Amino acid sequence: MTSTPSLSMLPRPDISGRALSLGLRFVEHYPSPRRPLAPPPAGSGLRPVPGRPGLPYIGYAPMVYDMIPWTRKMFAEFGPVSWSRMFGSDAVYVLGPEAQEVVWLNRDKAFSNELGFDHFTGPFFRRGLLMLDFDEHLHHRRIMQQAFTRPRLLGYLDMLAPAIAEDLAGWQPSDRFRFYTNAKQMLLLNRPGVSGDLSVWEGWVHVGEYVAEVSAGVAGSGGADGRGDPCGSRVGVGGDG
Repeated sequence: MTSTPSLSMLPRPDISGRALSLGLRFVEHYPSPRRPLAPPPAGSGLRPVPGRPGLPYIGYAPMVYDMIPWTRKMFAEFGPVSWSRMFGSDAVYVLGPEAQEVVWLNRDKAFSNELGFDHFTGPFFRRGLLMLDFDEHLHHRRIMQQAFTRPRLLGYLDMLAPAIAEDLAGWQPSDRFRFYTNAKQMLLLNRPGVSGDLSVWEGWVHVGEYVAEVSAGVAGSGGADGRGDPCGSRVGVGGDG
């Protein structure tokens, strides 16, 4: 059994509210029979995971655009653990505070970050910190902590605050103001140094210091993979190298 990332923070596409509402109603009320995900092992005493597959192939994937009401409905109908189809795969929902605590604390190491996240985001963040499990995740997290000390965080804040204030001053909110687009533009696209020229803003020296801190942490731990790889301090953390 694996845990999967929440998709409720996906940006909404530019679709009219009425069309989106009609589409979601169709998906929600599609006549899909209720059935267990799989029979439990004989003699295990386990109960089957209830649910329904939804539309062919895509299942209930479009419901990510109305995630909170949808998961509440799933909880009311099936309880804290249920399943549905999502883009050709069977997805298990773990809902409610008690069930979420079991998954995220993962005290008995029954859930895998790698197996859960990799299905959707693996091609983009292969072996990133959140994709690693157990001791390997702890090893890399300790490396990254070198760059998140209090002095480093204050340095990043000193760097970002003036640029954020400058951009916010130019925002002109209205009924058609796209917060997601403007926030992405502010944080990712219009920052000095994106083109590779870090000299345009003195504060970006902290970026170089960040890389140096992480590299030092990698070297001090015996390489990015903990095996004394001399290339570890050059390839950094969370990549295939």
